[in-house]
Amino acid sequence: MSRLHLLQLADGSSSSVRLTLALRQMDADVVTVSELDQLRTTCRKARFDAAVLDLDLPQSAVAGPGQVCAVGTIRDDFPTLPLLACGSSGSAGRIAALLGTAIDDFVLRPLDTEEIPVRIARMMEAQGTRTGTILENGPLRFDLVSRRVEVAGRSIALTSRERGVLQILLRHKGEAIAKTCLAERLSTLEEEIAPQTVETYVHGLRKKLRNAGHTIKTIRGVGYLLSPSDCGAET
Repeated sequence: MSRLHLLQLADGSSSSVRLTLALRQMDADVVTVSELDQLRTTCRKARFDAAVLDLDLPQSAVAGPGQVCAVGTIRDDFPTLPLLACGSSGSAGRIAALLGTAIDDFVLRPLDTEEIPVRIARMMEAQGTRTGTILENGPLRFDLVSRRVEVAGRSIALTSRERGVLQILLRHKGEAIAKTCLAERLSTLEEEIAPQTVETYVHGLRKKLRNAGHTIKTIRGVGYLLSPSDCGAET
C-alpha cells in the first residue's frame, strides 16, 4: 500500500503536535496548515487521501462563530475528500452539527492512536461510493464534479457565485440559511463577500430557476430557503 497523504488543520500546540505524531505513526505524509483558507488553497494544489480538522483550535483558525459554515465550505469545495474531525468533549456540539453534512467521522480526545487509522481507512473505503457528488431537487440536478446545473436535462447557465448559493441551498433544502452564513461560505482568502451582495446572487438565481418551478423563499429575519421537491433526492 502506498503512503497516505494527509492534510491536517493544526496550530503547533502540544495537542496538535500529538495528533500529527499519531498520523505519522500510520506511515503517512502529513502536511499541516493553521487556517481553513490555507487548507482550501492547499487542497487545490495537491491531492490528499484525507483531511483532519482539529476543532479545538482557536476560533480565529476556523472563522470564529461561523465555524460550522466555514467547515461546510470544505465539503462543498471538495465533495470527495474524506474529512475527519478531532476534538475534545467541549467540541462535541460542533461535531454533532457537522457530522453527516460536512464531516465524515470524528475522534475525541484523549486520542486513541489505534482508532485514528481505523477511522481514516473506513472513510477511504467509502470514498468510491460517497454520496453527495450529485445534488438533486426534483428535475433540478447539480453535478458537483463537473459543476453542471441542469433542469430536466437542460443546462442552466449560472455564474460561479450563483452556483455557490445554489449548492448550499440544495445541501440544506427545506432549511432556512442565514444571509451571513451564505456570505461566509462564498468568501475566499482573496475576496470577502458582504451579506448584502448575497441578495444580488439570490435574485439572479431566482430568475433563472423560476421557469423550472423552483422557489427560493425569503424567510424574514432569517435568510433564504429552497423548497424541497417530493421527487428529488441527493444521490
